[in-house]
Amino acid sequence: PNKVSGGPNGLVAMGGNLVVTTNKGIYVMSKEGEELSKVATTFTPSCCATNGKVLLVGSKEKKVTLYAMKGTKLEQLEEIAEHKAAITCVAWSADGSRFAVGDSSREITMWEYTG
Repeated sequence: PNKVSGGPNGLVAMGGNLVVTTNKGIYVMSKEGEELSKVATTFTPSCCATNGKVLLVGSKEKKVTLYAMKGTKLEQLEEIAEHKAAITCVAWSADGSRFAVGDSSREITMWEYTG
């Protein structure tokens, strides 16, 4: 088994690799478990989801950050800071054109993705 700093709270396959969110940052790992890159965040990740091209990362600080995979590194695309409470879950629609965000105030918001 491989270890990351902080407790994992989200795992998704993306670009042939594994993306792991923890309370200390975001890791891109190879199929073999080797750490390929890390994003040191200024927020506390709480969950993640991908449509295969874009990674959503929810945070305890009421934000959702969108990332694209460039090789083995994540590049930040956008940050949405319009929620009133900590983000608890994120999910993409089947066609990748929308995503939903749930927060600890029990509010669920749908967003269009045009990227």
